Amino acid sequence: MVLMCPRCKSTELVHDGARGDTVCTVCGCVLEENSIVAEVEFVGNANGTSAVVGQHMNVAGPRTYAATSGVSGLSRDSREKTIATGNQKISQVAAALSINHAVVENAQGWFRLALQHNFLQGRSTEHVISACLYIACR
Repeated sequence: MVLMCPRCKSTELVHDGARGDTVCTVCGCVLEENSIVAEVEFVGNANGTSAVVGQHMNVAGPRTYAATSGVSGLSRDSREKTIATGNQKISQVAAALSINHAVVENAQGWFRLALQHNFLQGRSTEHVISACLYIACR
């Protein structure tokens, strides 16, 4: 089954199996968020790190994933805090510019996608937030 974005009908979707998120790379729409994990297993790797192996459950059915702990150098709590802070800052800037809520949600989707692909590393959060709002407004 091929997933399609309900907003722009694109099939260019990025799925982060470790987080259970699916985001459209064209318009930033979040198709799935925080899928429920049915089974979780921790395994040790040869280099001494641990990995999580499990299966996300969503309306479309199960999806298998395997991810290492501390993916991309950020823990889950750190990533969630960064998303919350980014969403808050996007809302503040949008309110100052009188940008409507639909564009704010789109910008927040782009911010999550940027974080997921480590785009924030080495960059100012304010610059990334500005870029996300700019993309969402275009």
